[in-house]
Amino acid sequence: VSHVTIRVRSLAASVQWYETWGFTRLGEAESGMQFMEPGKQSSWTPRLLLLEDAHMAERGDSFDAGMVRLCLYTANIRKDVARLSKAGLEPIAPPAGKAGTIAAYKDPDGFVVYLIMFKMPLAPIFWGARAWNRVRDPQLFHWTLN
Repeated sequence: VSHVTIRVRSLAASVQWYETWGFTRLGEAESGMQFMEPGKQSSWTPRLLLLEDAHMAERGDSFDAGMVRLCLYTANIRKDVARLSKAGLEPIAPPAGKAGTIAAYKDPDGFVVYLIMFKMPLAPIFWGARAWNRVRDPQLFHWTLN
C-alpha cells in the first residue's frame, strides 16, 4: 500500500492538524493534494494523502456503522496525549481500553484518528517490532474500512 487518502475541506487546516501529530509534508501541495509522511522507520510505511474537497459531505458520528478510521500506535500514550493537549488537541472521550489504551480524536473535518498503546501480553511484541524496524512516531498502525 503506497498511501491512504483522507478527504478534507481545508487543506491548510488539515495539514496543520496532522503536523501536530508529527506527520511531515512530502514536497509541496499540488492541485489540492498534500502527501504527509509518518515517523521514519527502516522499512516502507504508507503515506497519508490529504485531498481537498470544499464540498464534501458531513461525516457522521464516530459510532455510526461503517466508520472509517486511522489508528496510530504509540509506546507512551500518556506522554503523547499530554503533548497533543499542550498543542490544543483533546481526545473526544477519556482514554480507555482493556487490552490496551485508546485515545480518540477528530480532525478538523470529523475524521476519527485513534492513538493506541497495548498492555501485556501484547506490548512486548510491538516494542520489539518498533525496535527492530527503528520506528519513530507517528507510526501508522491500521486503517479500518468497514
